[in-house]
Amino acid sequence: MSQKRAAEIIMISNVQLSRYESGDRNPDFETLKLLADLYEVTIDYLLGVSKDAQVPDKVENNIYKEWPQGVQVLQRANEKLSEKNKNKVLKVIQAFIDEEDED
Repeated sequence: MSQKRAAEIIMISNVQLSRYESGDRNPDFETLKLLADLYEVTIDYLLGVSKDAQVPDKVENNIYKEWPQGVQVLQRANEKLSEKNKNKVLKVIQAFIDEEDED
């Protein structure tokens, strides 16, 4: 797909898209989402946070769309935390879920 066509699809100018691609400008979050959807890659890949360009399967993709910040934090936690600390994080999350279930 040409840069011109990509810019048309996400409704920005070709010049603006060129500036994003060259790193002269940074797109806002909405534009990042549009670009990620258009190119079928993750926002993390576009930002250079992840080398994995593949979008997760459908269920994971829905989670990513609904709560991208949570997914990003969990990805970083998976990369950085020890198994012991990962288990602590899971227990905290489960406690919040249990609390919601009680309400």
